[in-house]
Amino acid sequence: MDNPELEGVEKPAIAWLVKLGYTHLSGAEVGRQQAHRHMAPILEDVLAEQLLRLNPWLATLQKESGNSPTATVLRELRKFWQENLLEANQNAWASSIHGSNIQLAYGTTTIEWIFQAEPGLKRHYITVERGRPVLLRGRAIPEAEQRQLIRQRTRWIRERLKQVNQPCKETFVTGTRALLILLMRRLD
Repeated sequence: MDNPELEGVEKPAIAWLVKLGYTHLSGAEVGRQQAHRHMAPILEDVLAEQLLRLNPWLATLQKESGNSPTATVLRELRKFWQENLLEANQNAWASSIHGSNIQLAYGTTTIEWIFQAEPGLKRHYITVERGRPVLLRGRAIPEAEQRQLIRQRTRWIRERLKQVNQPCKETFVTGTRALLILLMRRLD
């Protein structure tokens, strides 16, 4: 076996995916279909079509905001293509868990936030947590409007960040330990 990874991993994986109904394209064929040959091998038209098929609500977002959610996904995917594939995979995983983040400089403070589109909400809500970017939730809006909302609430956000990032001075007891402590106090 000249190439054990190709023979033992790649070819069986391709065969399994084809059996599941996927279409296999050779690297050369992908290269011919790709608009940007110097970038990650992503078939933009196929990806956009499948994103809309799997997530029909993206079409609604596009109508409401005027932005193309599939273009946003492609932009985010391209951010992760690096020479170090392990690092690229870790970055892609972190982004999918935490969303896309944006920053706003306010004096000496930089506010980093993540936007989470929730079409069912009538207003936009801001959540501040220790060690996490600020979360802005609401109906889909362009980045410029997000920036404006964050800028309007910057003083409040800075105050909340200061509060949540203070060191804890008290010990918090939760769960069954709290119940046990209460029972022990009653027995005394």
